[in-house]
Amino acid sequence: MILREMSSYRVDAMEQCLNLSKRFIEHFIKAYNEGVTSTTFHHHCSEMQAWWDTVKSITLKPKNKLISKTDLMDWFFTGGSTPDRFLNDDTMIDVYNDLIFAILDNRETANIEELLYNIMLRYGV
Repeated sequence: MILREMSSYRVDAMEQCLNLSKRFIEHFIKAYNEGVTSTTFHHHCSEMQAWWDTVKSITLKPKNKLISKTDLMDWFFTGGSTPDRFLNDDTMIDVYNDLIFAILDNRETANIEELLYNIMLRYGV
């Protein structure tokens, strides 16, 4: 798959991230609730990966810089809120936070399905 870089002004990038954030979070919740052995786990992770791949390629005009980790947290991973506002329990929040940090630590090569699978197994969910 070829990813094309998208250059956006800050407000446009923020809007795009916030819009994709809703879907990313919804699919995380589904993957978490259904578990790693569900027949839909791969689907949810694939969708999350596609949205992440879109967001990570956005550069900000005029200098074509990547979106900062802080802005990714605010705009994409938490949708302008905090995880406890949209996640059900402490374990779910911990799994989500671990996933976010694992993705950001490996921004270019993060494999969401592999990361989420391993994190959920570690937490016993």
